[in-house]
Amino acid sequence: MGNILDNLTDGKVRLMDAAHNKTVLMAKIPFFTCRELNSIWENQPFPAFVGPNDEIYDSIYISLYQYPLQTRTNVDRNVSLEDARAKAKALGGSYHLLTAWEWAAMAWYFRNDLFWRNPRGYIDVSAPKMNGHGSFMY
Repeated sequence: MGNILDNLTDGKVRLMDAAHNKTVLMAKIPFFTCRELNSIWENQPFPAFVGPNDEIYDSIYISLYQYPLQTRTNVDRNVSLEDARAKAKALGGSYHLLTAWEWAAMAWYFRNDLFWRNPRGYIDVSAPKMNGHGSFMY
């Protein structure tokens, strides 16, 4: 499924493995520099792409929230910060809640239509994901 999804989304969406045989649908945010946001800023990596040991990531992945796939299930509401952290940590590996820098990277990337654009141009605005209905799947 992962290869098919990569091909359908031009590599912008991936299924990633998590603990307990779970998979998580993730949006890929490719690397960019601070100067790409504003020409007066230094040409250094945007902070979301700098790891705890100063390693530079070529991209970050952010979970695309999915409504429950089973019928008659409810979306979690009013989740406490502690519960949210525990759920992220339970996925294993490097899963965590978004940092402020990761939120900023996602906002800039989505705001500039970089997620919705494909090599053939913009995606049809009547498509379900563009008009607020349906999932982010292509």
